[in-house]
Amino acid sequence: MNRDFAIVFDLDGTLADTAPDLLAALNHCVRDHGFGEFTLAEIGHLVGHGSIAMIRRAFELHDTHLPDSLLDELHREFLAHYEDNMAVHSRLFDGASDLLDQLAGDGFQLAVCTNKYEAMALAGFWTNSACLAISQRSPGATRSSSENPMRAILSAPSNWQALPAGS
Repeated sequence: MNRDFAIVFDLDGTLADTAPDLLAALNHCVRDHGFGEFTLAEIGHLVGHGSIAMIRRAFELHDTHLPDSLLDELHREFLAHYEDNMAVHSRLFDGASDLLDQLAGDGFQLAVCTNKYEAMALAGFWTNSACLAISQRSPGATRSSSENPMRAILSAPSNWQALPAGS
């Protein structure tokens, strides 16, 4: 195993196209509150900044300010729907799995950095055990400018969590 350095990948938009399921979760929660649905063209550039930011910015595109209480409610509904449906349309990009397998076979330490909760990050994507570590948002953590998953993964490789084989 090459321990001199690790290769760290972002999940959303780098290894996996998760935008369709993120859009479906957004539209699920806004429909329940009488708002119109969004399109991938409208929100595609918002993916990867976290779900709260995506929800808030999607409404700002339509000049709608969400009170914090409604934003919190939409966020809870978004997460519940997304957790149950996050791998319906999301897929690893062509070649991503083969690349991870090749790099792992060559002895590189691999990691995935994401702002998803661990259970969400693992669900549906890991058909191989190539990635040895993951840095993710902890349940109950608040999103702040000081919380940076990439910084966390680079600063504490000894705390990396092994991904279960075949998960």
